[in-house]
Amino acid sequence: MNFVANISPKSLGLLAPDTAVDLFRELLWAEASRAGIGPALVSVPSAINVSDGGVDAEIAGVPPERAGGLLYSRSLLI
Repeated sequence: MNFVANISPKSLGLLAPDTAVDLFRELLWAEASRAGIGPALVSVPSAINVSDGGVDAEIAGVPPERAGGLLYSRSLLI
């Protein structure tokens, strides 16, 4: 069985943009679940060619103690 950790960057680079967004959304849902955050708080828009100031994904309310993996608390970034 292949786990996400075993996927090479080259393989990820071969994904079509919409497929890559879908994969990343699934990864964020899994990380949010691990941290006890519901999927409704995960925002990964499919519109990747829309000017939005560079925000590609956001999870509302990541507590600092739950940060890790793909999740970061906004307070840790400031």
